[in-house]
Amino acid sequence: MLVPQDMFRMLFYGSGKQGRFDFKDININGAIYGELALGYMRKLNNKITVGLKLKGLAGLAGIHSNIEKMSIDATRDIWELEAKGDVYLMLPMLKYNAQRDTFENQPFDLSMMIPQGYGGAVDLGITIEPIKHLTISAAVTDLGFIRWSNKENTIQSSLDGKYKFEGVNFNIKGGEQALTDTLNKLQDNIKEALAFNHKQGVSQPITQWLTAAANVGVEYGILDNKISFAGLSNTRLYNQRVMQEYTLGVNFRPAEWFKLYLSHSLKDGRFKSVGAGVNIKLGAVNMFIVSDYIPGFINIQNAPLDNQTAQFIEKVPMPYTVSRLNLQAGLLLSFGKDSDKDRDGINDKRDLCPMTDIKFLQEKCPNTKKKEFVDENGCLIDADKDGIADCYDNCENTPEGVEVDSIGCPLDTDQDGVYDYLDQCPNTPQDITIDTNGCPLDTYQDGVADYLDRCPNTPQEAVNLVDKNGCDQDNDQDGVADYLDKCPNTPQGAKVNTQGCAKDSDQDGVADYMDKCPNTPQEAKSFIDENGCPKDTDGDDVLDYQDKCPNVKGVYDNNGCPAVSKDVLKVFKQALHGIQFAFGKATIRSKSYSVLNLVVDIMKNNPEYNLSIYGHTDSQGSDELNLKLSKDRAKAVRQYLIEKGIDEARLTSDGYGETKPVADNTTAKGRAENRRVEFVVSFERLVKDNK
Repeated sequence: MLVPQDMFRMLFYGSGKQGRFDFKDININGAIYGELALGYMRKLNNKITVGLKLKGLAGLAGIHSNIEKMSIDATRDIWELEAKGDVYLMLPMLKYNAQRDTFENQPFDLSMMIPQGYGGAVDLGITIEPIKHLTISAAVTDLGFIRWSNKENTIQSSLDGKYKFEGVNFNIKGGEQALTDTLNKLQDNIKEALAFNHKQGVSQPITQWLTAAANVGVEYGILDNKISFAGLSNTRLYNQRVMQEYTLGVNFRPAEWFKLYLSHSLKDGRFKSVGAGVNIKLGAVNMFIVSDYIPGFINIQNAPLDNQTAQFIEKVPMPYTVSRLNLQAGLLLSFGKDSDKDRDGINDKRDLCPMTDIKFLQEKCPNTKKKEFVDENGCLIDADKDGIADCYDNCENTPEGVEVDSIGCPLDTDQDGVYDYLDQCPNTPQDITIDTNGCPLDTYQDGVADYLDRCPNTPQEAVNLVDKNGCDQDNDQDGVADYLDKCPNTPQGAKVNTQGCAKDSDQDGVADYMDKCPNTPQEAKSFIDENGCPKDTDGDDVLDYQDKCPNVKGVYDNNGCPAVSKDVLKVFKQALHGIQFAFGKATIRSKSYSVLNLVVDIMKNNPEYNLSIYGHTDSQGSDELNLKLSKDRAKAVRQYLIEKGIDEARLTSDGYGETKPVADNTTAKGRAENRRVEFVVSFERLVKDNK
């Protein structure tokens, strides 16, 4: 419940001649609920721990208010009350009877234990120990709500209105009954003016937020944590109002059997208190006395102080207005003795590591207290979990699972300065220069470590072509290193060039050691066999490089082509200018048939002949028309021969227009010679008869 400050002001000081008192901050909130929580805590490292708790809430009963407006404007004669708001009662054992206008208790029933609403909340926390003896913690708690969903069991009380109180009149002689009647009438008037009413059941579920809190604390210890200073900020959110409390404290722990603390708190910037506590443990006896409020007064009214000193003392944050004492005391007697076989300060019932060798640890760390060797479970404090206590671990951040030596450092079997778990070459000989992976240095990256490399200046292009000594390989033993050898499999004994390939003096593509004709002419190098000798494919004793008909037997006098008779040459010469066409057309005149028929006879009598037909024109007319005309005329001649029974596969045709003249186009005679049809067989091109 939150009571506004103006309520105390009105009660203690009255209204005076005129005053206004604002009570809108009044708040009534409460809940009875069950809680089911699931918590998780994780130690991220040896400095940071985080925690999370998820809570499911089951609301059994509650009260919730929502006051929008409530105030009193008061003078000595008239008080005016104005109020607007609602109060909700979530009480299954209480019902409102509208006919009687009364609240009635219901007989207990097991159904009253059924939750009236459900909700959830979350707690978050983190603890950080950035340096030894300094702890910083923060937490948010009860961040959540309950939603009262049982609308039928909720009672709503509402008020909305104004009431002006100008005093009451009653007959004092009427006695107690007259006073009672007057007060009842006053009550009825107020209820009527403020429209004060109740109803059982609401139309919408009520959402009630919990009082969330945010805490931030800092504690720092000195003198081996025998003295520590602490600060705590507690912030609570209550019905949209923030309430803060700050506490400063100091803890004294001069010995394990004696503890003392002092604190000073400031609440909402207005309320202050001083607290203190003492704890003494003597064997089986544990005594404590604690007080949150210690009375203290500073009265400087009659003190012989100057103004400056008096003002300073008044500013001292001492709760000089506190005159009450809150005191708690306790005495705890322990009977029997908890067993602690390993003497680590944790009794065996709680000790998860009951065989800790405390004597050994004290020898290793003589300045460390027993309780600092183990955690709250009695297990060795070993942040990196390598089996070596932190107090004498020379390598505190060893990765988990790495094998370590007696001082907590990863093993280095070959003593090369690279730990075994990082060493890719764990058996390196001593005094060998190594790289960052613990492997012998290989400066030239040829795969042979420097300490084994007899040829340390291996070129980069040879790094994968060296022997076990780091020297250039020469697999075919031709005197040319493999990285330079373009012919790495040269037979032994074969002479090679600077690239490691067998010599080919005549450059015919056949190495000298296989070449049976080592002096092949340059023009014959494309016409040789596997022995390096010039070929004679058609076997006519004319070598292919000299044979213009390498696939047909011929005669030497005709460059390896079959001999062409004079009669055939005569016909082709006659046909050169003897074929006539219609003017400007590709139509063959009938007078040309006799010559063409002679050509047909030659082709039929010489089946080995292939004939190419080429058309030509003079320069009269356009180039484009002449070219087309020459092609068409050559094609017409070819078609004539095909129609006469010559296989079309043996015949080709083309035209060149005026591009290949054989005479002067400026004279009529020259133009006549340029208008021609050439016949070219596979063995000889006839343009002019030299015989």
